[in-house]
Amino acid sequence: MNLPSLFSGVSTSLHFSPLLPALWLYILFALAVFILMTSFFYTRKSFFWRAACLAAFFFVLSGPALRVEKREAVPDIAALIIDESASQNFGQRTAQTNAAVQSIRSAINGFENIELRVAKGPKDGQLSSRTDLFQTLEDTLGDVPENRRAGAIFVTDGQVHDLPDLETLQNIYGPVHVFLTGEKDERDRRISVIEAPAFGIVGQNLGIKYRIMDSGAKAQEREDVRVTLKQAGQPTRSFFVKTGEEQHLEIPVTHAGQNIFELKVEDLSHEITTVNNRAVLDFQGVRDRLRVLLVSGRPHPGGRTWRDLLTSDPGVDLVHFTILREPDKIDSTPSSEMSLIAFPFRELFEVKLYDFDLIIFDRYRLNRILPDQYFENIARYVREGGAFLEVSGPDYASRDSIYNTALQSILPGVPTGEVLNGPFLPRFSAKGNIHPVTRGLTWGAPETETETIKTTGDAPQWGPWLRQIGLTLKSGDVLMTGNASRPLLILDRVGEGRAAQIASDQIWLWSRGYKGGGPHAELLRRLVHWLMKEPELD
Repeated sequence: MNLPSLFSGVSTSLHFSPLLPALWLYILFALAVFILMTSFFYTRKSFFWRAACLAAFFFVLSGPALRVEKREAVPDIAALIIDESASQNFGQRTAQTNAAVQSIRSAINGFENIELRVAKGPKDGQLSSRTDLFQTLEDTLGDVPENRRAGAIFVTDGQVHDLPDLETLQNIYGPVHVFLTGEKDERDRRISVIEAPAFGIVGQNLGIKYRIMDSGAKAQEREDVRVTLKQAGQPTRSFFVKTGEEQHLEIPVTHAGQNIFELKVEDLSHEITTVNNRAVLDFQGVRDRLRVLLVSGRPHPGGRTWRDLLTSDPGVDLVHFTILREPDKIDSTPSSEMSLIAFPFRELFEVKLYDFDLIIFDRYRLNRILPDQYFENIARYVREGGAFLEVSGPDYASRDSIYNTALQSILPGVPTGEVLNGPFLPRFSAKGNIHPVTRGLTWGAPETETETIKTTGDAPQWGPWLRQIGLTLKSGDVLMTGNASRPLLILDRVGEGRAAQIASDQIWLWSRGYKGGGPHAELLRRLVHWLMKEPELD
């Protein structure tokens, strides 16, 4: 019950708090009424006094209380949401947004009972293709009761991705108004990438799905447009597709590591922006299996080092041949009693040569086993994109050197005929200090004390080698030097392929821990990956 108030903003009301439970009040009231009516039939004297006393008694039992409330009016809350997505920067949209915001502020400031909250969306620093303005609205009005929400005003270009249903709009947010920026007959074209895997297998094609979308005035549902595909070092491809239809494109994975393509569609005349007419496709190329052919000229301790390194990687398929019996070797054992197999030179160097990703010749020498034309096949294989590694032994400095074959055109080091015996420490050259294959190569110190060798004068923290083959640099880059600063590790690009040369067969000393050992596994791993054209090692 509300009583009239003498003062504005003050409310007076009467409330009851019974002293007894309601059931007992009802019983007592019924009993009192029965006694009162009985006395009325017997005698009517003092009936009204008795009734008044009875009413006063029950009024006291009902616990009357007078409550006075001081009330203060609070304003309703309206939200102004300003779209600051990238599309709002096109044309005159920024100026139109600023003018609309200023006009809305001026209009709402004229209402004493409305408070305006201003928020911008998407949130600062949010890089996304979505424009979630209603999430910004919910964050702005989240602490406001629904009966105090006066409504929402959006200043946007109309691209909103989290639009709720109509019932939610009406029941929760109240009236929603939109100030739409832009021009009347705007049009735009964009590429939408639907599906693009993050990884692809080298040598195979990667399938992506995309769609060309036209929107705005005079947009045709199906129209032939030109699309261009670009990749660094590859010819540009152009083809026609229809707008609005899902398209499938096969992209070749040319190398391991990062592969970047650009997909671009021709521009519309007088469209809003051409920024979204292109899409960058970035994915990683991975090798399914690395196929390596290792040919050892003779058994020696270094052959086991190469075999252990290559077989320890489950992603490597290794074919290893060691020549144990040469044609000029005197051996009275009948061939029928020997378990050795004939060297399958035609199978390896003609039929299946291009099946290998890397060929390693370890201390190989001319022994009239491999015909001359197969050396030319290997040289052609490297120039056309293959990889070749030569590990020099003493025979490389002799008449039986493989440098005296067609491999001369791809080998970066020319033999001087010297075999330098004696201990020496492999060191970085000036270029080796900065090249990814050898940069930061350390060994033998705790992690907290390990220091990268930065100059050729620093003493390496690894053991010595005992033999080096004299080479003169013909082409390529010397990354490591050895005895008397002679070239020890040389890398070279040959046509579309790569070649490397180690002027010593003593790296196995590091694997055996000779005088502290050295980083043989990491060095050889990086070297093999560079030959496989890993971009991070270029």
